[in-house]
This record gives sequence, C-alpha cells and structure tokens, in this order.
Amino acid sequence: MNFRLVANITSYVLWVEAGFLLLPLAVSVFSGEAWLPFFITAVLCILIGGALHLVPVKNRKMHGRDGFMAVALSWIALSLMGALPYVLTGALDSYVDAVFETVSGLTTTGSTVFPEVEHLPYSVLLWRSLTQWMGGMGVLVLFLALMPKLGDGAVYLMRAESPGPIKSKLVPKVGSTAKILYCIYVALTVLEMACLRIAGLSWFSAVNHAFTTMATGGFSINNTSLAGSSPAVMWIITVFSFLAGVNFSLLFLAATGKLRTALRSEELRVYTTIVVSVTLLICVCLRVQAGVPLGESVTDAAFQTVTIMTTTGFATVDFALWPTFCRMALLVLMIAVVALYPAFPKDALQAQGGGERPHSILYILKSSRPFTLTLVSLFFTLAAIMPIVSFMVNLVSDRGGDEGHLGLALFLMGASELPAALLFTPLFRRFGAAGTLRMSICFMAVKPLLFLLAPGLSGLLLVQPVQLLGYGLFTPASVYYANANVSPVDQVKGQSIMMIASNGLGAMFGNFLAGYAIDWGGADAMLGMCLVFGVIGVLFMLAAGRSKT
Repeated sequence: MNFRLVANITSYVLWVEAGFLLLPLAVSVFSGEAWLPFFITAVLCILIGGALHLVPVKNRKMHGRDGFMAVALSWIALSLMGALPYVLTGALDSYVDAVFETVSGLTTTGSTVFPEVEHLPYSVLLWRSLTQWMGGMGVLVLFLALMPKLGDGAVYLMRAESPGPIKSKLVPKVGSTAKILYCIYVALTVLEMACLRIAGLSWFSAVNHAFTTMATGGFSINNTSLAGSSPAVMWIITVFSFLAGVNFSLLFLAATGKLRTALRSEELRVYTTIVVSVTLLICVCLRVQAGVPLGESVTDAAFQTVTIMTTTGFATVDFALWPTFCRMALLVLMIAVVALYPAFPKDALQAQGGGERPHSILYILKSSRPFTLTLVSLFFTLAAIMPIVSFMVNLVSDRGGDEGHLGLALFLMGASELPAALLFTPLFRRFGAAGTLRMSICFMAVKPLLFLLAPGLSGLLLVQPVQLLGYGLFTPASVYYANANVSPVDQVKGQSIMMIASNGLGAMFGNFLAGYAIDWGGADAMLGMCLVFGVIGVLFMLAAGRSKT
C-alpha cells in the first residue's frame, strides 16, 4: 500500500473542499450571517491538507488498492471536515448529527436530521446543497480534472470514485475524461439554474435546487420539498432529473455531435421506456381512479416517476394517498432502478483491467434466456401461491372454520416445509438444480387446484402439506439454480433477482389482485385466479427448459 501517495491525494481533496467552502463563506458575508465558521473550516482544510502534502512521495505509481484506499480516506476526511460548519454555526448541537448530515449530502443519500430547514441560515442551506453537488460527480473526479499527475494510475481513482455508470474513459487521458465529465455536469447545473430562475424561483432557490437536482440527491431549502411549485418548475426539475440519470458518456456523445449513436444506446432506450411507461400508467390511474385533472395528473406522474427513478427524491404531493395501483407502480419503479446499474456490458468494464466485474441486471437477463424465462415463471408461480397464504383466513372462514382452524392450517403449512431440508439433497443429486426447481414450480402451481377441489374444511387441511414439495423446495433450489446460470461474479445478484421477482414482485402482484378477486367472487374466485397464474408459470417453466441460450 502506497500510504504516502494516498496522503498526498487526500491533501489535494481537502484543498478542493476548502475552495468549495468559499461559496457559503461569501454568502454569509453578503447576507450578514456568521462567516467565521466557514472561514475556520476552510483554514483547517488548508492546514491539514498542507501537512499531508509535506509527506514526501517516493513512488507515484498507483495500484488498484491504492485508489480505493485514497477514495475511502478522502471521503472520511471530507465528511469530518464538512461537518464542522453545522456545529460552528449552531445549526446542529451534536457533531455526530453534523457528520450524518454531511455524509448524507456527499453520498447524495438525501436523509436529514433537520425536522425543518427553512429557519437555517442561507450559508448553511447553501453548504448543505453544495455537499450533494460535490458528491454527485465526486470530488476526486474534480481533483483528477484539476491535477492529472497520476498518469495511468489515475484510472483506479476514477473507477473507485465515479458515481454510476461513467467509468469508461471517454478519451485516452483520464484527466481529460474528468474534465469532460465536470464540464457536462457544470453546464447542466448552470442551465438548470437559469431555467428555474426564469420559471419564477429566486436565484438562491434556483441555485440550491439545481445543485441537488443534478446530484440526484433531493435536499431542498423548503420544509415541504417542492410542494406548491408551479408546473413550469416541476417540468424543469423533471427534465434535468431525467438528464442527471442518463449515462454521462451518452451526454458526451450527444454534445460532440454523435446524437444518433447516443440514441441507439440500449441503456437509454430501456431507461426512457420505463420512465414513459410508468408515467402513462400512473397518469391514467390518477385520472380514472382519483379524478385528478389531466394536466395535473401528467405533471405529477412524470415528476414523481423521474425523481424516484433517478433517486432524486423530490416530492410535490403525498403519493401515499394515491390509489393502490399508483403506489404499486412506484414500488416496482424503485426496484427497476437496480436494473440500470452498472449499465456497461462486460467488455466495456473489462477494458480497464482487473478481471471480470459484476454486470447489470439488464445484462444478466439478456445473456441467459433460460434464466430470464425462469424468472417470469417464478413471478407467476409465486403470484399463484402467496395469496393463498395471505388470505388463508378467507379460505378457512369460507369453509366454515374459525380461529382455531386457521391456526391449524397455518401450522400444517409451515411445518410441512421443514422436511424439505432432508428431501432436497437427494432430489438435487438426482435431478440437479433446474430439475428440482421445476418440480417445485409444478407443485406450487397445482396447489390452487387442490384447494379448489378440496371437500370442505378437512380437505383444505389435508392439502396443506403440498407446501413441502412446492415452496419448501423452491427456496434452496432457486439459490443453486441462480448460481448455475449466471457468471460467478453475479451469483449474489442473481439470487437477489430471483427473490425480487418471486417473493417480491410476484407475491405483491398476486396479493394485489387477490383482494379484488375476493371482493368480486369470493375465495373460489381468488383460487381460480391463482390457478391461472400457476398454469402460466408452468408454461414459462417449460419454455425455459427448451431454451438453450
């Protein structure tokens, strides 16, 4: 580990932070607020950075672990020093709270310890927004743009620091790539500031919200975020939030006259398709179910879809009060965010060396057709059986049972899963992961049929142990199946995808429709719906078995 070089890099980063502190310092001077806290913090950054810079560097060659160590220590230094203004100005009494607020800003997480923010000094509000803007592109990327002295080793810093899928070099020199990225970042930020000012916001509000929009962080200078904003402001933030979520490599292509190449990007097409589709669905839902006027429904749907998709997090309405379908769509959208990170395919990531790296969910789904079809099968299969668990009380009461019978039914269902641990090993050795998983899918699919045919309450209790060969085998089989069908570096992600598609989205989808089915035709209508989903799941399972790529 080249600790001397790491200390040298950290010194430059602290000097960069000192430069950023000059902005809230200037605001505090012009607004008549306390300027000494920002001055003291800036001086400390300069002095500590100077002390670290005095450490002689004998070897300036950087390796991968040096880059990651430099990034880690730099972020710790930035957070510890960046927390000082909150305490010195009296905005926060606890240094721990101040560190939390700073880390939340630098990582663009968006969480806050302030119950209200409108009482804070302008300088503190600006520093709060500025921490997000600094973290949005990465302070070390700015360092590379200003001080490109690391040669080939600079790529390790950029790989470790760059947020999101912008880690390919746009031009041969990493320093030039960093300059391009920051030029795009600054240009979009300044353009958004101007647009927000024209739309009616004050310069201070426009600057702060432009900082936090382009960083996709979501800090606001208002207690209610952007509630009550004009449609013009909402659409401006929607557009720039969308652009902030686009791969900056594509924005570079567009800026250099290669717009067609950028538009042909599969990542951009998927990203745009998801945003447009969810926006239209939510818009129709708000218009039909909630009676929201068309213009308002389009604006609200687009705004919330984009700010959630990009994790910006601004809010203009309490979407917890929206119809269930709208909230379900937003939940699915949050999960879809994972599918676009990282967005570069395998060859682009490997171009920088260091071995194979984890791929995006989109890449995994495209590279293995059987795995993708199996995910769809599990989605429908879990949509078939989870409503039976969730609405067991309806099934038991429909057959004349009481609370005691409900407890017995749930006990039999849960207890039947326990022997699966003993049964799985011989089945796995005989049929493999794929065969065992298909067996579990078939038994899960037949469960609604058995419940439909079960004669009375006693029949319902007797068919509960089918859970053993259904869901009991599904859990271990799905893990082994994911490991066998994705790259070794993607095995954890593959397992997560299977759980999200099945127990997550499938169960949520099934339970959501099951409530409507029960209201429409009772417990048997729900079981009929589950049977249809089970058949669909089996069909996709068969398709996955026949697929070879």
